[in-house]
Amino acid sequence: MALRKDSIEGSFRNQVEKNNSYIIINLMNDSPIYRIDGINWSTHYKSVPFEDPVFICTPYCTKDSFELDLHELNGSELSCPKCTKKFTIPRTYKNERNFVEKTVKAEKVRKRKVLNLDEQLIPIAEIKIKDDSDFFVTGRFMELGARKQLVVYVGEKGKKQKAELIADLTNRKLSFDHNDMDPREIFAVIEMTFDDGSKSKITKD
Repeated sequence: MALRKDSIEGSFRNQVEKNNSYIIINLMNDSPIYRIDGINWSTHYKSVPFEDPVFICTPYCTKDSFELDLHELNGSELSCPKCTKKFTIPRTYKNERNFVEKTVKAEKVRKRKVLNLDEQLIPIAEIKIKDDSDFFVTGRFMELGARKQLVVYVGEKGKKQKAELIADLTNRKLSFDHNDMDPREIFAVIEMTFDDGSKSKITKD
């Protein structure tokens, strides 16, 4: 099966048209233009059935947005066919394209939430306090090597929002998860006494 790139103008339609003998994939897109090593790069992935997506990056002039010309095959000198401005990249063209791909991927990864499984605490015990109160309290004892932690979840029954209190039993410190509800909205004072008699407190003031 042959692959033919369709030349289009305007915004990216991300459309694949299927014929008996070829597949047309529109390659223009509305993704951000990345300025890397003094050149504007347009990037996207080309999808081909039964194959891994291919990373496509095209260099453009920073002055008038014309696609740059490469002086020598796999060289490091490019120029704009309109304004004749010259650009020098710090790598061969092939290596620079690989660097652009890794840089774009790194930018996307930076925006994602990191779950540190290397330091993920292992729950070894859980306690649920049941009463007639409008609130629920659940405690979970976590352990990772010498590190021990007690996590207490508190919230109003029937609501998803909860406060998460974290007692670091190793460093004898009490805190709370700022991504959840502030426990000071429920309690005026939260105090924990550790095995050595030391205390840690969270108050509204």
